[in-house]
Amino acid sequence: MKKLGLLLMLFTFVACTNDDFSVLQENEEITLPTAVTRASGDKLYDLLGYGYDVTGLYFTSASAKSKIIDIVALRKDYEERVDIGAVPSNYARMTSGATAQDYTRNVTSKVKLGGALSLFSGSLSSSFSSTQHYTSKYSIADYTSFIRRRRLFLTASTELLSKYLTKMFVDDLSKQSPSFIIQHYGTHVLTDITLGGRITVLYRSSINTSKKTATVEAGCASGIKNMFNLSVDGHYDQTLVKDNSEQEIVYRTEGGDPSRALIGQLNYDSKNPSVIDISSWQQSCDDNNMTLVDAEPGSLIPIYDLVSDTGKKEQLKLAVENYLKEHSYVDIDDSSKGGAVRNNSRGHNTSSYGNSTRVIGANGNRSTYRRP
Repeated sequence: MKKLGLLLMLFTFVACTNDDFSVLQENEEITLPTAVTRASGDKLYDLLGYGYDVTGLYFTSASAKSKIIDIVALRKDYEERVDIGAVPSNYARMTSGATAQDYTRNVTSKVKLGGALSLFSGSLSSSFSSTQHYTSKYSIADYTSFIRRRRLFLTASTELLSKYLTKMFVDDLSKQSPSFIIQHYGTHVLTDITLGGRITVLYRSSINTSKKTATVEAGCASGIKNMFNLSVDGHYDQTLVKDNSEQEIVYRTEGGDPSRALIGQLNYDSKNPSVIDISSWQQSCDDNNMTLVDAEPGSLIPIYDLVSDTGKKEQLKLAVENYLKEHSYVDIDDSSKGGAVRNNSRGHNTSSYGNSTRVIGANGNRSTYRRP
């Protein structure tokens, strides 16, 4: 994985007027994703068979962990069980919630992880400038457009995959604690992934009506059309757009030419928002710069399901389940002053010092980004 400093260098900001565009203003608090262990794809199978932390960002290399399945050995014995297909296509989807907790729960539901947890909260923690954006006062919607270049997936059973674990993973299972395993290998295993590019537009607003979900979707669709010149599939009641206030949009790209990458934060309450042209970034997405952007729903395998030793499996299962519960997103009451937005105190927090921002990640690591 690329280091955080290199990641920051990839972002190119789009120029807009001061009235409608605010990106990393002086002394503004920001949150950036951090990771204890950064796994890197091997250019052939990329992150297929790697561990993943589903409490972090939505399917991106930033939340990938160390390799768990030895894909090379598996393909040597069962070539037909490892599929690598070039299936260029485009697709998009919207996810919404009356509150941030509802939003993350709906994201989790679409991935089909089971249960009623609200995961992938890292996508929120790394987007808006303050945790107060995630009080129950605000509704959230996102629109994500995917450019799929390749799909890599395994058709082997969990029982078969358990026989092709990496030597390092097996060694760590025998010597290390469950918390160490989760920290270094994540909570699940990637077995069906999409590589390519994507742009995610995250929309937040305050709504004082009972139709919060429909209203935030209408506001998001309006923002997508007016600011990015994109059409949103589906019917959205445009009469509800006016019921959104304190509207803010955060967007970022994954994959594509790094010099054309886009990231920004916009005040959509502006009367004359500027249109952001994403065509240059779209045209740059190819096989040379594709990255992890999505995973097939229901394809993630809990890491404990690959453990054959009954005792160790139960210990790891309990640890993973507790970890997911502790990191499940919970709304904070609108009347609260400050505080974390996750289920415990390990959510992202930020504090500004003059011309720099100190970031405390979900793992407790500290990183400092100094503005130019």
